[in-house]
Amino acid sequence: MASTIKCDTIQTDTGNIAFSTVASERLRIDNNGNVGIGTTSPTSLLSLSRSTECVLKLTNTGVGSSWVILEPSSSGAGYIHNISNAPTIFSTNTVERMRIDSSGNVGIGTTSPSTYGKFAVVSSTAGAAKISIQDTSGGSASPLLQFGLNDTSGFNTSDASRIWTTAASSTVASLNFSAYNNGAPSAAQMTLTGGNVGIGLTPNAWSGSVVLQMTGPSLWGSSGLSHLSTNTYFDGTNYKYIATNFVTDYYQLSGTHVWRYAASGTAGTNVSSLNEAMRIDSSGNLLVGTTSLFTGTYAVNIMGAAGNRAYLGMKRETASTSGACGSIQSFNGTNAIASIDFQSNGANNSGFIQTYTWSAGSSVQGPYVNTGGTSWTTASDETLKDIIAPIEEATSKLSGLRTVFGKYKTDHDDVRRIFLIAQDVQAVLPEAVSTDGNGKLGLNYQDLVPVLVKAIQEQQALITALTARIEALENK
Repeated sequence: MASTIKCDTIQTDTGNIAFSTVASERLRIDNNGNVGIGTTSPTSLLSLSRSTECVLKLTNTGVGSSWVILEPSSSGAGYIHNISNAPTIFSTNTVERMRIDSSGNVGIGTTSPSTYGKFAVVSSTAGAAKISIQDTSGGSASPLLQFGLNDTSGFNTSDASRIWTTAASSTVASLNFSAYNNGAPSAAQMTLTGGNVGIGLTPNAWSGSVVLQMTGPSLWGSSGLSHLSTNTYFDGTNYKYIATNFVTDYYQLSGTHVWRYAASGTAGTNVSSLNEAMRIDSSGNLLVGTTSLFTGTYAVNIMGAAGNRAYLGMKRETASTSGACGSIQSFNGTNAIASIDFQSNGANNSGFIQTYTWSAGSSVQGPYVNTGGTSWTTASDETLKDIIAPIEEATSKLSGLRTVFGKYKTDHDDVRRIFLIAQDVQAVLPEAVSTDGNGKLGLNYQDLVPVLVKAIQEQQALITALTARIEALENK
């Protein structure tokens, strides 16, 4: 049987007002004005309590929107649930501050979080769109991680995004990046400390430089100077060993490239000196053992250490009893014009030097220094030659040549040399004369040897004939 109470006022001056159904209390208002549903001891303006689930449901039947607050006793979890296909909005001072749209995207400062992604923080105030994460258990020294952009407070004064950390003034904050490996978090794979980046490690205490440090090499630099170093870092005053090992360092500045090295040292100690091994200057010249060009202009300059001669070493990786082990070649554009080969000769520890020149694109074998030789040898095997004609009238050709003492115009006054004159030889033996790039004549004295031999033969033939005539006359 239903019961109905109609009145303007229900009032008690001494205690609580309780409402019951089926002999069980359902609601009460205590003497403090707190309303309790399912509880006889409400502790807030509205308290709801139930042994199963406790639900507060508000429904706008005009649009079908409803909100439910519940706390299932089985798990103790709390929910705010919007059963309609509409956003859940949180506001303060009648202004929307945050919303969760119907797709689960969260927006702070925006009514359209899906425009940005699953989580968006938006602000029209410079530097205000910032996310901060901090564990304050360490007090003022607790590290702070922040995400933001266009921050005018000193972190960033341009329209760029930033992730940064802060710490107490006596410490340097680090920002670590790592990934899970087989379901477990791995050690930091990239670390940012003091503006420097470490990959696979925490950067050393670099100073005055921007650094990318890895296990092995480090890329760093400042003020137009860039370095690639191994096993060393610069603390602002000294280079220091990272591990007990050798040090290498390459740097470039104003177009000059320099390679340096240091002997093995102890981890954490100062590198006593970095020795320059090689440099390429801004004009493209290669300098080895020296920091400046020799007198004159040479693309490659090699200087030996104090008291030692300079070496240019060439090595064939696998020893062989024949073939070139090293070569110096000259090119005109892409065309080879001359070379000197250093070749093995019948044994791993024997060799000879062979020269070549190119004529109309084909290589021509030149003089060589044979194994154990002390002078140049010219190839003369008959199988290499085409005989055109014998030499004739050698004595006549030689008899007109001037044989003189003299000196080159560039010689000192006390120099005395023995000469033939190229113009004289050219008139009778043009095959022995050549012209250089400046139009000056040169004489191959070795080419005169066959002519001299022929002249001796002619003279000997004449002597033999005259001797025979004399003997014939004496025998009459």
